[in-house]
Amino acid sequence: MVQNPEADVDPAKSERFLRDQQHRRTAWDRYCNPPICSIIPTCSLPSITPEFLPRHAGLLTKHRILVSRLFFWLDLSFFHGLSLLLIPLNLTLMGLLCLALLFGTRNLAKANYNKEFIIAATSWLVLICFSWMQKENITGHFRANFFVAYLFPLLAFQSVALSSSGSRSRSQFACALFFGSLSLGTMANGILALPLMLLMASMLSQSRVRILILIITTLVGVIITYHGSGTFGSISSALMANPRGMLEFFLVSLGGPFRVISNDFLVAGIAGAIFVAGCVQCAWIWYRREERSPMFLAFVIFLFYVVASALATTSGRARID
Repeated sequence: MVQNPEADVDPAKSERFLRDQQHRRTAWDRYCNPPICSIIPTCSLPSITPEFLPRHAGLLTKHRILVSRLFFWLDLSFFHGLSLLLIPLNLTLMGLLCLALLFGTRNLAKANYNKEFIIAATSWLVLICFSWMQKENITGHFRANFFVAYLFPLLAFQSVALSSSGSRSRSQFACALFFGSLSLGTMANGILALPLMLLMASMLSQSRVRILILIITTLVGVIITYHGSGTFGSISSALMANPRGMLEFFLVSLGGPFRVISNDFLVAGIAGAIFVAGCVQCAWIWYRREERSPMFLAFVIFLFYVVASALATTSGRARID
């Protein structure tokens, strides 16, 4: 007697599986636009059609999220959208971001090695990088872009610092260009990486050739990013219309983790203000030092990248009444 394999399937589980599949495909439809389909012309998802693209090409295109779309497509195509690729990928990116931060901390501590400081800094970085408060960034759709939007610029800034001296300066500068260019395919704030790299190279007195290369790369990146992009928020308009609301949103976005911990927006705002003050203080310390560490400058530039990202988010998200 031949048994029907579908007889043992739980209808509830089957229905839930189909609903999850549909949800993931809807998420793909929402974030898909021509760049990814030009790279992967053999996309097998039935919802991606020539008729679909013109209607949705303008959706969220200011966030290129090219890297996230690529991995999401792979998960849908080979793992049926079950996140068997996405969740390990997000955890891997979290680990890489943590390692990049630890690498910078280790280089900063070389001049004045302090075992207690290294242990404290390492513990704190591991805690905040793997905190469960960002669980949605691990299990959600298109969450890899939140990690790479900070991982790639950080690696770019560190590569610029390493390229300022040493026998492998050329290869490090090439790595900086690579990660800076990849940053354009993350989120809207990724466009800030190349201009900050140009500023950093100028402050480190790198060669005119490298500065010229960075100028050309930055201009090309800006043109490509803004071509056909969505509307970016206006910082000046938001300031004029609702300065208090914009300031509150800006500080709370920087102190977001403390809002989750304390469940208090005031605490988050205070934490954000302390973060901004710390960034200014770090920049002042680097400027006043007689021997200016390139890796310390990379750390300062990354801090201001975080602040600039929060400011850009505020201009686009702050509600103007």
